[in-house]
Amino acid sequence: MNSTWKGIAVLVLIVLLIFGATIVSMYTGSTDTKDTPTDGSDAIIGPPLNFSTKEVYYDPQDEESSVRRYFTGFYEAGETYAKVWIWFKNEYTIPVNVAVLGRSCSRCTSASLAIVDSPGSTQYATRASVAGGAMAVLPFKLNWNTFNWEKPEETIEVPAAASKDDPTVGLLELVIKVAEVGSATRTADFGMTAGTAPQSRMQFRVTLVGTTQFALSPKLIDFGSLKETDSKQSKTIYYWSATRNFSELPAPVIAVNTTDPYLEIGPVEPMTDEERGKLELTFISEGKVARVKSGYKVPVTLHRQLTKPVADFPLEPDIGPYERQIGFAGPPPSSDAATVKANIIGQIGLEDGLNIDLKDFESRFGTEKTVNLVSDRKDLTLEKIEVEFLPKFLEVTLSEPTNESGRRFWSLKVVVPKGQLGSELPANSVLVFRAKSPTGSFIIRIPVKGRAFDRVK
Repeated sequence: MNSTWKGIAVLVLIVLLIFGATIVSMYTGSTDTKDTPTDGSDAIIGPPLNFSTKEVYYDPQDEESSVRRYFTGFYEAGETYAKVWIWFKNEYTIPVNVAVLGRSCSRCTSASLAIVDSPGSTQYATRASVAGGAMAVLPFKLNWNTFNWEKPEETIEVPAAASKDDPTVGLLELVIKVAEVGSATRTADFGMTAGTAPQSRMQFRVTLVGTTQFALSPKLIDFGSLKETDSKQSKTIYYWSATRNFSELPAPVIAVNTTDPYLEIGPVEPMTDEERGKLELTFISEGKVARVKSGYKVPVTLHRQLTKPVADFPLEPDIGPYERQIGFAGPPPSSDAATVKANIIGQIGLEDGLNIDLKDFESRFGTEKTVNLVSDRKDLTLEKIEVEFLPKFLEVTLSEPTNESGRRFWSLKVVVPKGQLGSELPANSVLVFRAKSPTGSFIIRIPVKGRAFDRVK
């Protein structure tokens, strides 16, 4: 019996020793400190700095993000440097060392960091949370520390938070050169190290849009086919800017490339807020990123017939393709042009189609094609104006007219001589005729297209 009780006592003693050792270990911790941080960095999960955003771009539709909705985003291309600010907080009571690791554009980006040490800065950062360009001037005097891209081992320290409720607040500034027209995304990579914790890496992406001083929309106005019975037609060109206010964008100086009484432009009027908004939404619906900060409406009217005679001009424009260039001069030295097109249909024209298509042919053989001109008027006569043919080597034979089924016909043969053309006919290739009737005369222009090639032997 005594030996049995002694065995039980030994087992109880061993259990008590193990239990006691466990309790002591729980409350005193391990004595091995080789792999255990003593600065509190083991409590940090994820990046040690809390940034307001990692991606900055312009999106007026984003109701939830002030960074995207109010970000300027648009800059006139050239020697322009966009300044982008991104807010951050250090909410830990450990300093954080920030280093630059890389950038997508080595010639156009610099980076700096500043601590905002001002009463209410925490509340301001929380309320603002905006990127650069949304604010013209920061309400704080800052001491900026610039990163050295060539020496990533040189870091900038973000001081520890005074407490959990009193974080260190600062700004990361990226300066990006906007050299070209169009949208471009730049990236910058940073590393952040808190105490003895591993480095946390973060990439920032900034999308900027390089623009011209002004833009035209649309740049092509096509009135389509205009018949004799058609009245005048009107459309609108918008002259606008993504970067300038009305005070910086005066009304354009407009000029047409030739004297033309059939084309009427104006009056030019400033766009209303509603009109600018609608134009912006049109761009967005087309998948484009745009902002219409200011702009003007430019009405363009094409008259099929003049209401009163103009010296040296007939009452109607020439029959055939109609094209004019409208030049717009903006703030010096900016300029651009819009194109107006139409097809004037009148008393005579091709029986089939709107142009003479010679198609593809071998240069050494040349080519020819015969087409018919037709008119509802039997009293018309027709003559060639060969001095206005383009190109000059086109040979044209015009038959005598014939009347059939109440209509008048002419046979027209067009020849490109052998070896005269080695490529495509110029875009302005045309045949010109004068039609006469007892009541007057008018000009007919018929476009010609085709392409010559040399067969490889």
